[in-house]
Amino acid sequence: MKKLFIICMFACWALPAAAATISVRIAFQLNGPLTELQAQVKQGNAIQNKINPGVGRELWANVIHGPNVNSASLVTYYEDMAQYAQAIANQQASSEWGEFIANFPIDRFPITYNGMSQTLVGGDSDLARGGEALVIFGFNTTAGPAGLAERVQQAVEIQSRVNPKATISMSVPTIAGDNVNGAAVFTRYPSLADWAEGGEKLAASSEWAEFIAAFPADQYSIGYQGLSEAVSLE
Repeated sequence: MKKLFIICMFACWALPAAAATISVRIAFQLNGPLTELQAQVKQGNAIQNKINPGVGRELWANVIHGPNVNSASLVTYYEDMAQYAQAIANQQASSEWGEFIANFPIDRFPITYNGMSQTLVGGDSDLARGGEALVIFGFNTTAGPAGLAERVQQAVEIQSRVNPKATISMSVPTIAGDNVNGAAVFTRYPSLADWAEGGEKLAASSEWAEFIAAFPADQYSIGYQGLSEAVSLE
């Protein structure tokens, strides 16, 4: 298993095996049960698999997200902007997709966020299976994302030794409203249990402690933290 993406106020998520560089996240408020949204997304996913084969999608439910806990995010991954543009054209030409959108229960699952991000670190991964866990850190990047990307690469190297079940990626928003000076770092685990175990390993690691102590928090402050769990689309 290799990969990672997500959720959160910075519009990104785990990336599929086709080396996706663009992710589009739509966040839904849950005015109805998650299982109902899951059924709707499965239906839409089946249509998308016909009109846009090769484009991956994941559904993540928020577990620990402060006031955003009663919500979920659908993330779609594209190899590049050309594939994204072609997918939009295919959707507009599909009567089946138009009917699905017309009948989507938007009153029960209103959209609270819609944004696009570009992957800077990671991105070569498999689509998430139900039950996988995703930790999200939203950073302020007014100092520029390049320095943060270097730090994330260091974190990837350390965690490959200390916490090998974790997969790390970083994305920056390209169309994300007020979040244009932000970046999201995602750490993905096979399960919530593996996430808890990984936290214990990092807490016991002197190498990780040194990395955290040297991290330039004055340049890259954390403005958001969250934990999500993947919902099966099979």
